Amino acid sequence: MRTLRSFGAALAALSVAVGCSTVEEATSIELPAAPGHVNLVDGTTVEGSVKATDAEQIVFLAAGETDLRTLRKDQVDPISWYLARSSDSSLTAADRLELARGAIDDGLFEAAELEMARVVDLDASLEEEALLTLEQGRESYAGRLTRESDRALASGDRAGARRLAGRVLTEFPETEAASSAQGLVERLHADIGEPEPVVEEEANGLRLVSTSKSDRRLSDADKYLKRAEKRNLSALQKSGSAAKQSFENAIKDYEKAIGLLDHVIDDGESSVEQRLRAQQRRESAVDAAVDAHVELASFYMHRGSYPQSQEIAEAALALAPESERAREMVARAEFVSAEAGRVKKLGRKTGRKLRYDPANG
Repeated sequence: MRTLRSFGAALAALSVAVGCSTVEEATSIELPAAPGHVNLVDGTTVEGSVKATDAEQIVFLAAGETDLRTLRKDQVDPISWYLARSSDSSLTAADRLELARGAIDDGLFEAAELEMARVVDLDASLEEEALLTLEQGRESYAGRLTRESDRALASGDRAGARRLAGRVLTEFPETEAASSAQGLVERLHADIGEPEPVVEEEANGLRLVSTSKSDRRLSDADKYLKRAEKRNLSALQKSGSAAKQSFENAIKDYEKAIGLLDHVIDDGESSVEQRLRAQQRRESAVDAAVDAHVELASFYMHRGSYPQSQEIAEAALALAPESERAREMVARAEFVSAEAGRVKKLGRKTGRKLRYDPANG
């Protein structure tokens, strides 16, 4: 499990990373700005302003309207809900503790950790409860993801199993559940075998052989995809710069495979059957590439490299604009980047053992 350090020291380290002053300058907690829009769970965005909140709903005035709307919690995207509720200056320490617990239930541990800082600022007697809530919440959530990963693999869903295990290893590597996720990834990695090498001339369609260009491109795309999967799984078993390099190499291979498949789809000489095969493989290749981007973004976020995390998340969304997972990662990255800019006013002058230190992840 990660070692714990004083909240003040952790926030001071984060301040340096984003160019802020240290928390010793802080005199009071800093709240997020009231959002100028609310994202709903159905994917729509409503522009306007939050007028009031309670534990179950938001009172919202939409732009161009005169009548207030009441939005239930279950209608609102979790990050939008958190930002609207957290910006309410009337919340007590107990209110904020419940808000942090809700963020944990939604898997928003960055929000939960930052909200716990506000809890302790308001009521130092809640420090131990806040610490225990974070620790148990991370273990419970990671354990749930691992169990879901095991069930996915048992049902034959390798991609789903890898995705869930990857989230445990990139977001919760300090938990006990991470060892089980590591074992699952190792099994998946061993099952792939060694991918065939890809000759770049083949990938560019320059080799003169009797098979058609489309067949060669389909074959080479398969080789890139197999190598990318192996590199991605390898990244999940590594740490530091080695993991980063493996993620980046996997993403490059996915991009090469997608490029080859696009050639087949766009080539007027490709048969209907070849185009269909290419389209099917492209869909799975894009899904896998998004997973690799999201895992690399989580890797950066876990280590406090928020600008890089946001850049990679946005690349995932550019690759697959309809991907819910990419959208969620962009929202998380944007949220954490915005909160990081406020940390100089967030902590107490006296250090308290509360926040997990990303540097020890």
